[in-house]
Amino acid sequence: MSLPVTVYRWDDAGAPGIPNGTPSEIINVLKKCLVEGYGAKQPLGWSVAFEDAPTNQIIFKNDISQGGSGGVVKFFDATGNDPVSGLVSYQSAQACSGINDLFNVGAQRVTRAVKNNHDAWVLIGTARGFYFTICKSASKMDAGTEINPTLFAGDIDSIIDSDAAVFVAGDEKPDDATSVNYSRTGFEAAGYSLNTSGFVMYDCDGHITNTQYYFNSAFLNGYSAINAPAGDVVPSMLSKVILSTSSSGPGADLGVDRFGVSRVESQVQPSLRGFIPGLFTSSNRAFLDEAWPVIREYDGKNYWLIRGTRRTGCWIWINVDQWYA
Repeated sequence: MSLPVTVYRWDDAGAPGIPNGTPSEIINVLKKCLVEGYGAKQPLGWSVAFEDAPTNQIIFKNDISQGGSGGVVKFFDATGNDPVSGLVSYQSAQACSGINDLFNVGAQRVTRAVKNNHDAWVLIGTARGFYFTICKSASKMDAGTEINPTLFAGDIDSIIDSDAAVFVAGDEKPDDATSVNYSRTGFEAAGYSLNTSGFVMYDCDGHITNTQYYFNSAFLNGYSAINAPAGDVVPSMLSKVILSTSSSGPGADLGVDRFGVSRVESQVQPSLRGFIPGLFTSSNRAFLDEAWPVIREYDGKNYWLIRGTRRTGCWIWINVDQWYA
């Protein structure tokens, strides 16, 4: 079922702010976008499965009526005292029965907003999944060493029709649950460092067996010492970002699933699991010194460009029209 995409921004009329960067402010932004709405913006249609407001803990569930898996993502104050510029932890699960009772959980990650630095946020999503980024509004597309955390939470677009474990949450750094660093600008690893990036996913039949899936793409621009063009360049070609059990691509995995079936042919732990909804890499990099944000049309569809780092240009795009087509 294809779903329309909605873009929520810090500068929308009636949008909630993050002036102090507290966990409660970040959770409030997520709740407004996903569940309650604000100003003239309707929410995405997610629901609150459980909430403990005094301790800043909340679990969001995607919309089953719109094809969602019913998977959940928990956001919570990492320290418990709602500090200024405090870390917000988050973790996915295939289901839950209470605020602390999550089943088939993903790896725990963190995000944050820093007071007097991060004044902007953007949430791009559907009833099944969303991207959420925090950054400085007066910024160029090249982030340099600024911290601009971006995460995805929701259902992947699986190639297995009966996949019972499609819900994930994370960013480009799967091995860090305690800090946010400058490389975390948003899925740059879809084009670089593939063997350290992706999601741990459970078997398609819902069994507790799990394995690491890696980001992969046809266009692996990577980081380079050569500066990318600074001007306005429309992408010449776009490639979906896939999830595969091998960092070298789905055809390179010689492993087997729990039944001894080759992952290349497996229906429970396939070497190619599916796609990250709406996420693409482009064959060329550009927009180093352009003002953020950049939105461009390609082949009749609109795309939001994720910021890059280290003067290497930007090449990761989010479709802002339609996902799960």
